[in-house]
Amino acid sequence: MGSPASVTLSCWAKVDSIDANSGGCLLISMGDHNGLRVDGVAAGSGRDSLMLYGYNGSSWPNVFQTNSPGNHYLYRNGWKHLACVMNPGSGVEQLFVNGTKVASTAQSSFTETWSGLSSVTMLGHHANNNTGWKFGGVMDEPRIEKVLRSADWINLSFQSQRPDQVIVGVGAPATPVLALPTDGSSSQPVSLSLSWNATVGAASYELQVSSTSDFLGIYLD
Repeated sequence: MGSPASVTLSCWAKVDSIDANSGGCLLISMGDHNGLRVDGVAAGSGRDSLMLYGYNGSSWPNVFQTNSPGNHYLYRNGWKHLACVMNPGSGVEQLFVNGTKVASTAQSSFTETWSGLSSVTMLGHHANNNTGWKFGGVMDEPRIEKVLRSADWINLSFQSQRPDQVIVGVGAPATPVLALPTDGSSSQPVSLSLSWNATVGAASYELQVSSTSDFLGIYLD
């Protein structure tokens, strides 16, 4: 991805096990420059959190969502849609769970650094030779994008992919019916006014005039 000005990471994840040594697991790792991980599931902590981190050349400023002790809402708690956005230009970092923003912070002096810590991107594993942070579970629809997705876009991604989502199909608009003169009328004056019922959603209408009912000979289109 080169050195993107903005990054959006997202996926569906079912976290069933975490790395015993680190007490957490990486979902998406862009070298050691940028990543999305589940953190704080170490033995005895009784809680977990979602974390986004980015490298500024010397440290890893991050934003994370904390939870009350005993509230494992990511670890061993079914499928979750997890997403984060990072905009180094403005220093904004945001986290989303199931389409809802759960944490945000402004790193006023933050500048993303994209060199020196591997150019490899990995799912479920550290991408810069760290043997910890291994993900155990199932992941679906991972996305790594060098654009800053809006909160509405992330929520739409969750809503359109959730297991109980309902897709509403929209068919073709109804065909308008000629009201005046009535359909099939004959012996009409050369100059006349036409009217028809309105069709919901129609922005314009097409008019054809023919001397035959089968419209094989069209005089006006």
